[in-house]
Amino acid sequence: MKYLEYWSKNDTNTKTVTRFTILHRMLNTVY
Repeated sequence: MKYLEYWSKNDTNTKTVTRFTILHRMLNTVY
């Protein structure tokens, strides 16, 4: 999970974080 924290701190990977956040929300909705 450390790489997720790295992405959160890296502005160049904002889009990746956004995708992960959306997927995370979807999973929360399913479960």
